[in-house]
Amino acid sequence: MKLKATALTNDGTIPPGTITGSVQVPVLDNFDPTKVVGRATVYPDGSADIELHAAEQETAKGADGFSIGFVVERERQDGKVRVIERIRPISVSVSPEKLTQLQGKKP
Repeated sequence: MKLKATALTNDGTIPPGTITGSVQVPVLDNFDPTKVVGRATVYPDGSADIELHAAEQETAKGADGFSIGFVVERERQDGKVRVIERIRPISVSVSPEKLTQLQGKKP
């Protein structure tokens, strides 16, 4: 689902011109970084083009504590087997245990 939205209102807290160029960012469910539900391009005027894909989002877990969130762009059925031909990565997540290890803390 693609949407256009005003992501930043002019309520005086952030002055106009603070966003100097367009940027692509993940869309999060209530700012929860573990719940990426889409991606957005935010423009200097505070508007955004948003693509939501929560219904399609899947996760592939890696052996080293990292996971990749992705959207299946092309797939086919080969009998009873689902064959994924192309994915689009949308996020990378790190497990709490791996993050603790990387930060040098004891779990």
